[in-house]
Order: sequence, then structure tokens, then C-alpha cells
Amino acid sequence: SKAVDPGLYSKFVVGRAAMLCKADLTSGMVGEFPKLQGTMGATYAKRNDEVPEVAAAIYEHYLPVSSGGALPASVPGAIISIADKLDTITGCFGVGLIPTGAQDPYALRRQALGIIAIVLDKGFTLRLDALVDRAIDILKPKLTAASAVVPEKFNSISEAFKAAKQQVATRDTSTVKNNVIEFFKERLKNQLLSTGLPFDSIDAVLSAPWFDMVDAVKRVKALERFKKHPACPSLVTAFKRVSNILKGIDAGDAPPQPSLFVEPEERALYEAWREVAPVTEGYWKSGEYERVFKALASIKDRIDGFFDRVMVMDKDEKLRRNRLALLTSVRGLYSKTADLSRLSA
Repeated sequence: SKAVDPGLYSKFVVGRAAMLCKADLTSGMVGEFPKLQGTMGATYAKRNDEVPEVAAAIYEHYLPVSSGGALPASVPGAIISIADKLDTITGCFGVGLIPTGAQDPYALRRQALGIIAIVLDKGFTLRLDALVDRAIDILKPKLTAASAVVPEKFNSISEAFKAAKQQVATRDTSTVKNNVIEFFKERLKNQLLSTGLPFDSIDAVLSAPWFDMVDAVKRVKALERFKKHPACPSLVTAFKRVSNILKGIDAGDAPPQPSLFVEPEERALYEAWREVAPVTEGYWKSGEYERVFKALASIKDRIDGFFDRVMVMDKDEKLRRNRLALLTSVRGLYSKTADLSRLSA
């Protein structure tokens, strides 16, 4: 017989396990002993001649069941666990069942931490924002305002959902997405802090695009190593000057025009930007983030020279806008890797 394509078989396992993973909730055994959910699902699957990988994924999709608990060992179990937890989190946020203070009746914080732990453990290259978009798209017809719903009055998420659906106003999906993303961001920040990583490095990276969480952690660690570089403190000071002057200013996307340069320090910084931009881009694409930071150190003196000799907020609008465009270009060298201006170095 022909060998089964591994990729196709994996898709079968994920699909089959996803279809069966909640079947045991209808059984009397789980109804009597809720803690056996997943365990009984795997047992029923084995007794009904499902392949071992399907049975394992059914059990594992509930993992982790506690903070720091065991994670799914298999990739199918990990995938279904992420999907199940994200569906619950997005659904709850979508109907207004958002944790507040110490109140988290549906353990949404634990489930978010579970997703983060699984993604980091498996090294999955996933964009959290894309996953949330997909979850919202699936749940969109059910995302209703639920301001009158009090979670403590219900015995299960399903009961709360039914009550929430009686509300008539449709929730704004962009608000739901932003709330879910911010919820995950805080959980990831706390998770990294618990590992001993400093707040400023975490804050710098999470202030840049961070939705690929494996990549974000890699950048935090690279930034920690770069802090030992002798140029780091002065470089951070230079980039703080850049960020501070651009705060609250939209300089647009137009590149700086060399024909409008007046001071030699303007041209010097422009040439430095042109030299280092392709270098940092190459390192960024290959994930060599410490080398990105080291390359940035080479333009520190020219940033200082620019600020020492150039009046950025010139009365001449063309000169002012051109200088802001130049600084915006310089900020773009590091803004997608980490906001270095947030470092305390």
C-alpha cells in the first residue's frame, strides 16, 4: 500500500480531533465528574478505534489545566488547544464578559497564559493579531453587547453567552480585537517578567510589533545582550531625543529631500541613514537582532551632531517638515524591532 502523506495525515488528525474533542461533555461520566473531561474523551476515542494521535489530541487540548501545568506534547493537541482557548477568550470579550480586577470567573487569564506557553514551547510562528481576526470573523454574528450580563449569575460560559445574545446592540469588532490583543499583551508582559527579564527591555519590544510572540521573546533577549555594548547608554539617549521630538507629530510617509538640507549635519545624518538602513533590514529579516542594534550604534555620533547644530522646529515650514521626515526615517530603523527610547540605560 502507498504511504500516507504526513502533511495530509496531520490535517486529518487535527480535523478529526477538533470534531470529537468536546463529545465527552455530553456523557454522563463527565456530567458527574467534570474533571474527567478530555480524559474520558480520549478513552472513548480509543474504544471507538480512533487512531492514537486523535485520542491524544482530544486529551491534550485541555492542557494546561493550571498555571505552569503540563503542555500538549503533540502538535495537533497544541493547535486545538490554542484554537479552543482563543475561541473562548474572543467569545467572552465579544459579549462583554471581560475580567476585571480579581474577577475572572471563566479563567480567561489562565487560558491566555496557556496559549502563550504553548506557542513559546512549540516555537510556533504565528501572528496573534491574525488569529484574533479569524476568531472574530467566525464569531461575528454572536458578538453582542452584554453590559447587563453578570458572569457570577451563570453556571457556565454557554449560559452567559445565551443571556448576552439577548442584548440587541452589536459590538464593534475593532474594539473587541483591541481589547483581546491588549489582554494578551499584559499576560505576555507578566509572563516574561516572571522569568527574570527586565521591564524596560520587555516594554521596548512590546512597544514595537510583537504579535509573533516567539520572535518578540527573541528580540527581548537580544536587547538584553546588547545592553552590555559600550555604546548602548549613549545610543539610547540619542534615540530618546529622536522619539521625544516626534512625539505627537505625524510627519507623514514622505522621505526627506536632500535638496532642502541646509546644515552639513543634516546631510551627514541622511547619509548615515541610507548606509545603515539596508544593513539593519537584512539583519532584521534574518532575525539577527543583536546585530541590528550594533549597526544602529554606528550612527549615534551623527544623531548627536544633528541635534547639536540643527534647529528641527525651524520657522520655515519646508525645512521643518523635511527635518521631521529625516528623524522619522531614523526612527524607522529601530521602531519595528524595539522602541529603544523606552530603555532605562
